[in-house]
Amino acid sequence: MEIGEGVGCCGTAAFTGKRVIVSDIRSHPFWAKYKALTSQVGMISCWSEPIMSSKNQVLGTFAIYYQELREPTPEDLSLIESLASIAAISIERNQAELERSHLENQLLQSRKIEAIGHLTGGIAHDFNNILGSILGFAGLALKRCVNSNSGNLEEYLNILIS
Repeated sequence: MEIGEGVGCCGTAAFTGKRVIVSDIRSHPFWAKYKALTSQVGMISCWSEPIMSSKNQVLGTFAIYYQELREPTPEDLSLIESLASIAAISIERNQAELERSHLENQLLQSRKIEAIGHLTGGIAHDFNNILGSILGFAGLALKRCVNSNSGNLEEYLNILIS
């Protein structure tokens, strides 16, 4: 069912954030669109309590339906309120566990990326060391070649190889 003012007990309770008590669904305007459904299953009374988060946001509704005309007693109201509170605790705990799991996955991904960064840094360092050696020997060979005043490319290559 949709959520909104006048949309059954649960839709209205979720929309307003307030308890909705309907003793006779058959004649109540909140249930006008749903007469076929309610008569098919024999629903006559409905009490719906919003399930509120610790931040006072609606998480859902807790409803009790009866197949007879019924007004809630103070004990009934206390029970439905307690059950909605327990449901809120359960829902918020589940949401917190999902958030924790999501954060753990993000942490794991960041650790993987950090490890890849260390690995690539190590490879780059090793490659730089090898490249430095090559450039150093090439520089020495070039100095020898320049010092010999030959300027002969073949001689320069021989010096590089030796």
